[in-house]
Amino acid sequence: MSPENTVKANPLDHLAPRPEFVLRVDAHAGTLAVDHKGNQLASVPLSLQTIHALHDSIESNLLIDGLSLHISAKSLASPLGFESLLQTIMMNMVSCVFPRYSGWSPLRQRLQLHHIDVETNYIRNASFFNNINHVHILKNSLAGLPMIVALPGPSLDMDYIREQRKTCVLMAAGRAAKALLQEGIYPDYIYIQDVQTFAWDYNFGFLGDTRIPSTLIANPLGRIWKYFKNFTRVFKGWNLYAFERDGFPKIEEIAPSTVSGAYSLARLMGCDPIVFVGNDCGTCMERPDESRLPQSLTNLDFERQGNDLVFSPTSYERDLRLFFGDEISVTTKNDYLAGAQWLKIRAERDVAQTGVQIYDRSTTRLSQFHSPIEDGSSYIPSGTVTLPEAPRYETRYDLQKYLLHKKRTYEFILRSLDSGRVPQTALRKPCSTVFSGTSMAHTDSAEPCAEDLQGAKVNAGALIEHAELALNDLG
Repeated sequence: MSPENTVKANPLDHLAPRPEFVLRVDAHAGTLAVDHKGNQLASVPLSLQTIHALHDSIESNLLIDGLSLHISAKSLASPLGFESLLQTIMMNMVSCVFPRYSGWSPLRQRLQLHHIDVETNYIRNASFFNNINHVHILKNSLAGLPMIVALPGPSLDMDYIREQRKTCVLMAAGRAAKALLQEGIYPDYIYIQDVQTFAWDYNFGFLGDTRIPSTLIANPLGRIWKYFKNFTRVFKGWNLYAFERDGFPKIEEIAPSTVSGAYSLARLMGCDPIVFVGNDCGTCMERPDESRLPQSLTNLDFERQGNDLVFSPTSYERDLRLFFGDEISVTTKNDYLAGAQWLKIRAERDVAQTGVQIYDRSTTRLSQFHSPIEDGSSYIPSGTVTLPEAPRYETRYDLQKYLLHKKRTYEFILRSLDSGRVPQTALRKPCSTVFSGTSMAHTDSAEPCAEDLQGAKVNAGALIEHAELALNDLG
């Protein structure tokens, strides 16, 4: 039986970031300015293009403490002012809020930690890697073919997908995979960006030993080893191991947005048009009679500085209510909104550069606001699609050598811990995973207590067992 693991909350969630970067938007003057520590870095005319260009203009690692938006209530009530708020929420989620939540934060000064589930997947996935290809070999393999990308929003219309099944390539992304599979609809491709164990078990745990006629494209840090045999083919989204020689570019994605990776895949494979179904990123709601802000409304917290409203980073999965005229009336979360905003930015670029057609069948229409993405009701399929066979290549990595090295490393750590000594190896990634779930990891402490040592021994033993199971999988 495979050992099970637990996870503790990340205390860094609760550290309030103090943004050093400030975005100043004045819709009346038509200007957008960026300050850093009180010094103005740039001032440009306010436009949709300059707002969206912010995402690629400031390196993400510089925004670990986030970005604050300074804007008057009058400017916020303008279309470009409201777009600036949406852009600020996205940039804070990607660069500040999610890194703090996920536990990969550079704020950890002592214990650079892999969670034990991640290291487990490193070990167990290795035994399958000679049968997994990099997704980049699918480049332009579906050139000119229409694709439906199914996402798990309220507008995921099974009847529509059944009607269009023969007219398009079908990709299910994230939790939409389970929704389709339970309806007896088998996607051509299933894309899983999430690495968390519960997400994989949610989507595929009910399959048992059933093999389905679908190709899995996945984050290689996910639980591929548990569900490899359920799929016709498996592709990795990027290179993982130091021994890999099949180096290709990583597909573009942002955490924690599944729609970002799904869209990048559709573009990589050359699909055109691309139709999103279920990309609501929230639910529609009635506009309230009263609110704290005129015309453009939000429940997002802000401070007042003179005539300006100041919006700063919020907590992860913050519930948001957003309203703008007759175009937006939605309750959502900041992580969902980040995906919708990113999609708009990339659609703006790709439509201008290549003319690709992108459609959205959702009730909220968040991705259509200030965007070239068209309403999905206007999409007309052109005929039956025949799916070509996916290309493949062979690798012959010495996986036994890698797994034996992993096994011996954790055997050494376990022997050291049994003797009452913590080797330096156990305090560095990836081996620091043995302290996953301990108070040492929880508090970022440099010194383990007795309970930490016992927990580390249990984890080391579990990883040795996983290495043995992976060796058995090799045959």
